Amino acid sequence: MAARRPFYSETANHGILAQYFKDRIDLVKVDIEGMELNFLRGSANLLQREVIQRFVIEIHTDVVQEQQLLNFLMGYGYEVEKVVTFSSIKKVAYLKAYEVVFPINR
Repeated sequence: MAARRPFYSETANHGILAQYFKDRIDLVKVDIEGMELNFLRGSANLLQREVIQRFVIEIHTDVVQEQQLLNFLMGYGYEVEKVVTFSSIKKVAYLKAYEVVFPINR
C-alpha cells in the first residue's frame, strides 16, 4: 500500500481555522517544511479580520526568503518580536499583532 501524501491547499487552512475559531485565535504555530508563506497567503481572510493574535513560525530559509515572509505578515499589522536561528536553513520567528490585548478572566 502506498504511503498517503498530505493534502494541502492554500485556502484549505483558512476554511478549517475559520470554521472552528470565529472571533479570536491566540496563537498559531506554523511548521510545514517550506510551505509557510503559502499557508499565510491562504489565511489572508483571517489576517484581514485580525483574528490571529500571535504567530510562531519555523522558516525554512532554503525554500522561502525570511524577509519576504516577515514583510508579508508586517503588511497585515504584525510586529516581529524576535527571530532565532537554529541552523543555516532553519529559523523560528515570533510575531504578534501590534495591539495584542489579553483580557483578564476572573
